[in-house]
Amino acid sequence: MLSLQAALLNTNRCKILDNLPPQRPASSASPHAEIGASSVDIEFVVGPLPGEPEKEYESREVAYRGLTLPEPVRQLLASGEFEGVAGDALAACLAADRPLANELLRWCNAPLIGSEQPLQDLGQAAEQLGSGELARLTFLLYVRRLFLPDRQVDRYCRAVLWRHSLAVGGAAAMIARTCGVPSPNSAFLAGALHDIGLLASERLHGAAFANLVKHVDELSPMHEVEREQLGWDHAELGGEILRHWGLPRPIVAAARHHHAPEAAIEDRHAEAGVIACVALANHLCSRTGWSSMAVHNLQAPGGGVLQHLGVNAVRLTQIWQRLPHTLRDASSLS
Repeated sequence: MLSLQAALLNTNRCKILDNLPPQRPASSASPHAEIGASSVDIEFVVGPLPGEPEKEYESREVAYRGLTLPEPVRQLLASGEFEGVAGDALAACLAADRPLANELLRWCNAPLIGSEQPLQDLGQAAEQLGSGELARLTFLLYVRRLFLPDRQVDRYCRAVLWRHSLAVGGAAAMIARTCGVPSPNSAFLAGALHDIGLLASERLHGAAFANLVKHVDELSPMHEVEREQLGWDHAELGGEILRHWGLPRPIVAAARHHHAPEAAIEDRHAEAGVIACVALANHLCSRTGWSSMAVHNLQAPGGGVLQHLGVNAVRLTQIWQRLPHTLRDASSLS
């Protein structure tokens, strides 16, 4: 006989998610502060050319042509793990970009990341937070520049997507801590980068992207529109981008599987914990008004996601109650 917890969790759409009380919708996104022009060079061939009939989308595959990162960023990723970043590589990266270093110190003192005591400089930040965490944040600040300047395409907006990305990162880290998933810092970066494929598609193929966005509504999320018209979605594209950049496996896996986490969990994916944290965070953020396209159209993740995290009704209530504070803290990084 199934226990009450198993009965609650053993469903395609977990009922305890449906029973969460409402929360006040999030306010509109605030504009970004400029921290310098983008220095990240990426290039993809994605989908049909503008003007091609929609029926041809289905037969097109993602055609990957190459991308590069600035040399300082490549050095940060040279070891394959942020924890293994050499101190001189991080110092060189920051010394070459004073605006980036200033913004990094601001982030280190932000509520979502900072220590209990104010940090006066990056040397102190490295002692308190560790070089691995500074390397993660530095990399994310480079990626942030891809979201600048702001651009709107129908219901899509870069500023809103960035805000959503930080919210999912913060929520994923909070869920990891609540559920005892190792490395909440990795969960934060995984959540913050989970929609990088969406941004890449918009930046590189604006006309084709705009055609997709016009089909998105309350019943049709972007990844389903992409699957129907292209045969792939931004999660697949994002996973390939992050893999090519050399990001650690949990970060790549979370981007690749955030819209289909159940399959990864059923296959006992090595990174299932981070995938589950990001998938749940993505749904909860969207549900509370911090969605990627200013519309909530994501179904709740299956019960297998919550079961993998050990989330029952009591723990889910804890996560739900902590979420507004987490989202406020995440907004301080915008």
